[in-house]
Amino acid sequence: MKNKIQKVLMGCFSLLLLSCYYDEVVIIPDAGTPEEPIPDVISFKDNIQPLFNESCISCHKGSTDPVLEANVSYDNLLNGYVVKGDANASILYKALLNIDGIPLMPPDGKWSDSKINLVKGWIEQGALDN
Repeated sequence: MKNKIQKVLMGCFSLLLLSCYYDEVVIIPDAGTPEEPIPDVISFKDNIQPLFNESCISCHKGSTDPVLEANVSYDNLLNGYVVKGDANASILYKALLNIDGIPLMPPDGKWSDSKINLVKGWIEQGALDN
């Protein structure tokens, strides 16, 4: 009887030791950050140009096409980079997603989904100069 109790206790102790483990923490970029709602009317001046000012102007100024400085960016984008109403046909949108052989822009890292969706929404709304 004493032998059986020892075996049961050893089995329980072994199970207890084997059940201990450590969870690995995985950090997912943008996890837990709620998506910003897309405005009903997206303003080029108030919503889109600030994105370019923040991430693109350092390269796309002067001689690097398209020039995205505030006074000329809209006209430059509509000169072959944006197809009004069709984000999937727009080079700007493809560059943000790095699809169809268009290099990723900005090259230092993909924008958040909320920023990309804002640009997509602007294009789908007709790429207005507002």
